[in-house]
Amino acid sequence: LQQLLLVSSPSVMTSNVFTMILRILSTVFQHRTSLATEFIKQDASGTIRSLLLGNKSPVDNPTLIHRSSSELFEILCLCAELLPQLPKYGVFSVDTMISG
Repeated sequence: LQQLLLVSSPSVMTSNVFTMILRILSTVFQHRTSLATEFIKQDASGTIRSLLLGNKSPVDNPTLIHRSSSELFEILCLCAELLPQLPKYGVFSVDTMISG
């Protein structure tokens, strides 16, 4: 349902509402990885592609639809929450090496 609401065209919500919904989804996915996993299984890549390119963008010549900087930032935050966490050891333990 959230995917259909986010990619509806023409947009049925204002920029502020769109941004707030993305922020809420990012926060939920940050704290509930099971929901993030389910979102990924429900074609999250297609949803994100539609958010960036629109529903009618051709595959061979995609063009970004106009989004405000806050909308693009929230889309990026949503993508970041869907990525797996980096390990806390080896080359990724920079904070530990700097403080120790």
